Amino acid sequence: GVLGFVGYDHAVAPSTTFVTDMLRKRLLGDVLTIDVEFRQRWDGIMKAHWWLKGPEESYLSSTERGGGASGEHSHASHLWLTFAEAAGCGTFDSVSARFQFVKSETVNYDNLAAFALQSKSGMVGRVVQDLVTWPDRKWARIQGSLGHVEWHCNGGTDGADRVVVQLDAEREARVTEFPKKRPDDFYAEIMHMFAVLDGRIAHDDSPISLRTGVEVMRMLQAAHASTSTKVTHDT
Repeated sequence: GVLGFVGYDHAVAPSTTFVTDMLRKRLLGDVLTIDVEFRQRWDGIMKAHWWLKGPEESYLSSTERGGGASGEHSHASHLWLTFAEAAGCGTFDSVSARFQFVKSETVNYDNLAAFALQSKSGMVGRVVQDLVTWPDRKWARIQGSLGHVEWHCNGGTDGADRVVVQLDAEREARVTEFPKKRPDDFYAEIMHMFAVLDGRIAHDDSPISLRTGVEVMRMLQAAHASTSTKVTHDT
């Protein structure tokens, strides 16, 4: 009777829910490809871990302990899965990956991780996560047979999330902004959990159920196997 959740708060943001609702309604037609990027250098991450002098003082500096770009920015991998499942493409089926590592006496982490992914349905897309980009870029683009949508975290006015929809049948893109401050991301996550606990959302349907976190870990495991063997690694 215990429900498990994972802390991928962006997956339940109002801006993300707006996009997943579009995908479930097939407003973009058949989804052809999904790209997601979470690129942010250490500056922004350290602001959220203000008690640390640097990444070397925590798990952040170790890929094996869940840090590095592949772990800390796995929000991107999780969003790719969230969008793929909402579009009816299923979870990931195979991944080909490349990593760039930084190693010293105090750190051993990947500062760039690039994944080429294929879903169960055969849809191919990509995920890029890095610890070198500034200003940061947290972005997704979903291309469908009837148009595309772009999701921009903090890409709107005063840090609002921004969603841009361009349908082939329409001459102009539609822009929707979702005003927020950083604490609102976590507030939305807590409210989502309450909705699951109250029975308004089925736990199995939650984009932050424990199952989705396990899928991300499966993806990362397959990605590291891919780069060690230099071949695409099926699950």
